[in-house]
Amino acid sequence: MELKYPDSYCKYSPTGAHWFLVLQGKIWRCHYCWAVKWQPMSWDEALNFSLDIRKDGIQVAYSKWLLYRPATKKILIKLEEIRVMKDLMPEEELLKVIAVIVLDKELGLSKLQVVNVA
Repeated sequence: MELKYPDSYCKYSPTGAHWFLVLQGKIWRCHYCWAVKWQPMSWDEALNFSLDIRKDGIQVAYSKWLLYRPATKKILIKLEEIRVMKDLMPEEELLKVIAVIVLDKELGLSKLQVVNVA
């Protein structure tokens, strides 16, 4: 699955804009559509990321930065899979899938605070 940096429009938001909340560290998730993204949090990372965006465009820069963060990329892929499944599965099945992903020790998500997913 290819990860793309979310555009600014959210079709589920009443304002049309994403409402990103910190999920874990530098990983953000939209409250309305569940779009996820990695975002640099330090001044140096943000500046360098911004320069790469100007040079290569947002999608290329985003892909390049995620290459150097394999653990983050793996978590983002799993979260993106949940987002896609959210509209395709009954809630009970989705909750089971989310539980399996959260309990996967390799991802290290078990320390996340689980909030209402519906």
